[in-house]
Amino acid sequence: MRKAFAKFCGCIDIANSRKIIDTLSSFGDDKATGNRSAGSMASTDAAQYLYEEFHRTGLKKITVDQFRASGWTYNGTHILYKDENGQERNIVLGGYATGIEADNISVKVVDAFKGRIGDYNTLGDVKDKIVLVRFNPWDDFWVAYPAYQAYLLGAKAILVVTDYAVEHETRLVSQPIQGPPFAPALAICARDSNILKALISRSKDKEITVQLTAHSHVYPSKPSYNIWGEIPGKTDEVIYLIAHYDGYYHSCFDDASGVSTVLGIAKAIVDSDYKPDKTIRIVAHGAEEWGRTDSDYDWATGAFEQITHIHPEWAERAFALINIDGNFPVTQERSFQIHVSSELLKYVNNSTAAILSNESYNYEIISANTTFSEEFSYAKAGIPCITARDSFETSIYYTNIYHSSMDSANFGFDNRTYQFNHILYGKILFDLDRTYIRPMDFYQRFQEMKTSLNENIVGTGLAKAIQEAAFYANQLSAKIEEINNGETVLINRSSCLNLRLYKLYKKMQDLLLRLDWSAKVIFPHENCQKNIDLLINAIRALRARVGSLSEIVDKYIKPIDNNRNVYDFDQRSYLYFANRVTHGNQGTWGFNLVEKPNEDLYEVAQSLKNKFDDKNPDLSQEISLLETALKRQTMYLDEIITREIGDVREITDEMKDVLQIANVRGNS
Repeated sequence: MRKAFAKFCGCIDIANSRKIIDTLSSFGDDKATGNRSAGSMASTDAAQYLYEEFHRTGLKKITVDQFRASGWTYNGTHILYKDENGQERNIVLGGYATGIEADNISVKVVDAFKGRIGDYNTLGDVKDKIVLVRFNPWDDFWVAYPAYQAYLLGAKAILVVTDYAVEHETRLVSQPIQGPPFAPALAICARDSNILKALISRSKDKEITVQLTAHSHVYPSKPSYNIWGEIPGKTDEVIYLIAHYDGYYHSCFDDASGVSTVLGIAKAIVDSDYKPDKTIRIVAHGAEEWGRTDSDYDWATGAFEQITHIHPEWAERAFALINIDGNFPVTQERSFQIHVSSELLKYVNNSTAAILSNESYNYEIISANTTFSEEFSYAKAGIPCITARDSFETSIYYTNIYHSSMDSANFGFDNRTYQFNHILYGKILFDLDRTYIRPMDFYQRFQEMKTSLNENIVGTGLAKAIQEAAFYANQLSAKIEEINNGETVLINRSSCLNLRLYKLYKKMQDLLLRLDWSAKVIFPHENCQKNIDLLINAIRALRARVGSLSEIVDKYIKPIDNNRNVYDFDQRSYLYFANRVTHGNQGTWGFNLVEKPNEDLYEVAQSLKNKFDDKNPDLSQEISLLETALKRQTMYLDEIITREIGDVREITDEMKDVLQIANVRGNS
């Protein structure tokens, strides 16, 4: 094994991998900004290029799977304005997956600050005007909200400056819109926005006229493509290496670097003549950045289609999956993350310990099922996943150039990190290939579930069920580890046990995996449990007059369901997005994963706001409404807890059955 891995490392061809990045990131629908989005010509051209590159890599069974997704073609947008000297100037704009068509038309631009409903109070009628806004999507709100609010007020479009932790004056940023295509949004850099703001500020009517040319088209259904190929193994079990090839702007790092890394690993395996025990399947997905109109879950569409509709049979024989959508090789970056399914945390720590101990990098291995990248659909389907990720809060990539026009090798590309990515994930892959049984530690999930409980709210029944489940999970996990450390003859007897482990894991995903209102993965009880805690504290604070009314709303009401932006947008916007979460999103990976409707506290919050300045406000009505909400959330939670206890017991029974099979296999 050591000799085979060393030979693999010697065959890593970084120059070839870099060529893949350069070629893939060159595809773009717009000469000025790039973009290879779902259903676009640039995305189709990129898919064709990768099909040919899969052949050059030496993969077998190369297949292009077509699927239908929403389509977005961005052929560029710019505005012409006159500076203080009357000279005509041009501003290149970025796009969002929304529809806007204009051919050098005159349009007025006004400054709406962050684009909140209150920011329009002094602007008057904004019908058919462009609204200039600036905000931080992580701290303020997502772009869909000000875009839809502007649409309701009759604006032609919003023009967005996106703030990140580190400011760059010429950076254009685009994100998955998560809003309707008929509420247009465009991107402008801070430098150009400041120029327009200054002109607006000095103008008599607080607006300026520009000439707009825009070609952004969204289609309800377009063909997109996933490309895959294999390195055949001795068994029909499969290890997946995946990445995505679509991107905003030219996106060298996200995720051309990931596609080139999985192909680079595959090429080194082929060139080293390594014959894997398991089939290694390489998949390059389209429509990852965006692929569904008007959805809370409009990203990662290609992966969802692949494992849910095109090849659902893949899950049963899948051993594990590695997704390279992070660890971006940005110059000077030395801190990275590896997100793993809870069940693989212990295994990945062991697999990487030796190789990471000899490096100057800081890798944080995190037990985290997240929805931020495309492995979520595979994990939901019952495949344990390992994902290269980076910190949204501290990494150089995410605080500087994420989804922006600066995502380029010119920002700074670290070849040493890039090569180490090939080696590190190659090492994990080699270890998985020589492991007989899915190396899953089920105990970890139940420990996380136990930690999530507030027994003062949910009672003790679920905790007792989890304790019993954790006992058998620990026994099963120990038995799997024992078998994997046993004799190689067991490889011929592992198939049945792995199939049962797949069914067990799939059952756990079906029964225990839910989302909160920010698309964070949670256990079924967590959202109502949180809401009840917040409502109890809100009622207590209002009765005792603890803190200002503003502080009470911020601390206890805004964190409930869809109430975060309860003061930022009008009730029409509030209801549009709140209702869509539980009554929309059909045909996406997040459909039905938020199972209870929004706790609508819009009018309560507005009523409290109207009393912020009152010295002795009468709060009896607001308290009564919050008490009604508390009763409703308690009813929801009682229903969920009863079901969850039964589900945990069902999983426990399944683990007992699998443990019996494992004991037989282990003693054979």
